[in-house]
Amino acid sequence: CKPKPSGAIDAVYSKNQNWDVYKYSATVTKSLPSYGCDKFQAKQLGTGHKTPEICAAAALADPACTGNEIMFAPVYNYAWGCRCCKPKPSGAIDAVYSKNPNWDVFRYTSPVKLHQTCTTPAPTPKPTNKPTATPTEKPTSKPTKSPTASPTSSPTKSPTVSPTSSPTSSPTSSP
Repeated sequence: CKPKPSGAIDAVYSKNQNWDVYKYSATVTKSLPSYGCDKFQAKQLGTGHKTPEICAAAALADPACTGNEIMFAPVYNYAWGCRCCKPKPSGAIDAVYSKNPNWDVFRYTSPVKLHQTCTTPAPTPKPTNKPTATPTEKPTSKPTKSPTASPTSSPTKSPTVSPTSSPTSSPTSSP
């Protein structure tokens, strides 16, 4: 889909039972500054996530991340990376989370389903009469018809040295 233009949902989107539109990013909110979830950490997600929002998107995509929180170290992310938390255990904040001025805990929500949508052309029931403008990138699953009824096991023998002046009525035994 293209970026959502402004307007009422029905004016912007069209219904299609085969498609759903989702908001791409999670909502990310700093919930506990100077704390970490290392007591119930689920997974270290790596150092490639430059912001808490990108880290949360990685957590949403990772099946090991079953909670709705990440811990992110703004200053030391290059070395420590971001980490997703397991679902929060019950208890007081200081009993559950670890106090650490280098970490912040962020709560995130899943992407929101907006509306059934994106109009796409329906596939044609049979091939069209017009070929595509460019060849396909990969070979097709069925080869084109061969000029012969069945392939030969070896190439045909070389032609005779000089052509005859008139054709024969039946095949010869040698070339």
